[in-house]
Amino acid sequence: MTRTFGIREARNAATMSQDHLARAAGVSRRTVVRAEAGAAVSAENLRCLRAALGLPGPSVTGGDLPDLPPREILIGWREGPHDVASALDEAARFALRVLDPLDGLWAGTLPFREGHLFEVHAGGSGLGHLPAVIEALTAGRPAWLPSGRRVCQLGMEKGTPRFLTLPPGTETDLSRTQPPLRATLPLRQVRTPFSLAA
Repeated sequence: MTRTFGIREARNAATMSQDHLARAAGVSRRTVVRAEAGAAVSAENLRCLRAALGLPGPSVTGGDLPDLPPREILIGWREGPHDVASALDEAARFALRVLDPLDGLWAGTLPFREGHLFEVHAGGSGLGHLPAVIEALTAGRPAWLPSGRRVCQLGMEKGTPRFLTLPPGTETDLSRTQPPLRATLPLRQVRTPFSLAA
């Protein structure tokens, strides 16, 4: 797995202070702090930060945004006939209830069987795993994905999707048998009281 060279690492390598980077990029110090923490910042602010640090693109997001991993990922399944818009709103409300809104929140949902799978992130670039999750569940094979320092393992049990959050260190054992699922689906940013204006 390739490690993304992040804003904090680049700033430290350039021996710049957060204030100096903010002035060089033409952004606020708060934006620098949020970007270093992996929280959501606008694409333009992130482009300015990366340019000031001399960081190259592109990334799998298709532009000059870095592929920042989320601090935490939660995946679940909600049974019932919901339309996609109401399922997405429910996923966003769930994210606001259980995750730290200071990290920047992302939510997504896709129909699966007689309900919807949802995925919520705290921090990161906002790329979700739901298409790969559906493919793995439909094929009946176990799968996993990193969730911060932990691992989320997925599978089917009695025809229902099940998701377990495993302790730190499990990733090493799982990676010996199969790679983690890839993130490809752009998620919707959840508006919080701490969201930056786009």
